[in-house]
Amino acid sequence: ESALLNVTASSGLKVVVKVSSGPATLSGSTLTATWVGDVMLSATQSGSSEFQPADAITTLTVKKAAQKLTWANVPVLTFGDAPFLLKVTASSGLPVTLSAPVTSALSVSGNTITVVSAGTGKLTATQAGTLLYDPVTETRDPILVAKGAQTISFAAIADTAWKTTGIALTATASSKLPVSFSVASGPAQVAGATLSLQNSGVGAVIVNATQAGDSNFLPATTVSRSFTVSKAAQTVTFGALPSVTEGDPAIKLAASTTSGLPIVYTSSGPAATIAGDQLTPVAAGSVVITARQAGSAIFQAAQATQTLTVRTKVSVPPTAVLQLTGSDFKILFRGEKGRAHAIEAVSALGATWQEILTSNGGGMDTDVAVTVPASSERIRFFRVRAK
Repeated sequence: ESALLNVTASSGLKVVVKVSSGPATLSGSTLTATWVGDVMLSATQSGSSEFQPADAITTLTVKKAAQKLTWANVPVLTFGDAPFLLKVTASSGLPVTLSAPVTSALSVSGNTITVVSAGTGKLTATQAGTLLYDPVTETRDPILVAKGAQTISFAAIADTAWKTTGIALTATASSKLPVSFSVASGPAQVAGATLSLQNSGVGAVIVNATQAGDSNFLPATTVSRSFTVSKAAQTVTFGALPSVTEGDPAIKLAASTTSGLPIVYTSSGPAATIAGDQLTPVAAGSVVITARQAGSAIFQAAQATQTLTVRTKVSVPPTAVLQLTGSDFKILFRGEKGRAHAIEAVSALGATWQEILTSNGGGMDTDVAVTVPASSERIRFFRVRAK
């Protein structure tokens, strides 16, 4: 630094000033320090015809120069901002060092500042000084870093028929934080990222995706997705029916459904009657048997049909043959299968005998033979008739 010297004599005569010693130079009346330390100055006035000579000596100390720091503006900061350059200069022109404590929301590399978290940041600028300049340190504290915003990307959910398998939900947050799902309305429930359809019914379902935020991020705006659940189709399997004849015993109907729901059977005509799953052929004719499942809150109705032809029952007139075996008579007969027949015999003297027998429908053979009790009387006639 330089200083302007003003040295005068009481006589008004010119004074000569010199640097006797020390780190300084003198040019005219301007004294310039070249280093730090003590400088000795001598001032001399040689006198005149009217004044005696005079001189003076003074010592001054050249100290280190102070320096000032100038900061560029620190921008408004939000977590997630890109790194930025911060310029801090010293009045000495010497380089300035920036630093931040480990607890700060900011980190420093050279003059590049990086936001590491939301919260409070602290920056310190230092110029360590030299032999000519004093050190200087300044701090900016607090530097506020706001929480960052985040958004949710939530994939659409396709409309679906009711099903038992779960539906995978896909959503991500720009913060990389986990997304939570909830059912806002409709017949569904969610566990983690899997949506399950309830068996209480069908209709519109609305699912919300949320992210609550954390120490660095604000909560995200909720994103909703809607879709429609329709009734599921079901299939009725109904096999061909056996051949039946009017008057035959009831047969069991055995259709099934993919839903497992109960089936109701109906007949299109009077040839067959139905009670539950039991079909009874009552008259000759052709009917359509329908196996129907009426549907439910989650299944569509479904049905299947089979045509049943009920044959006419043909009566078989009974026949009989009388055989004499020793002293016994044996009657062999053939009649309508499953029907009871009365076999009657009358002796020559008028004695009668009767037995009821059910034919197996086979031919005339001893398996269905009836032996008339032994009698010395001759059989005058016999007959067999269906009851």
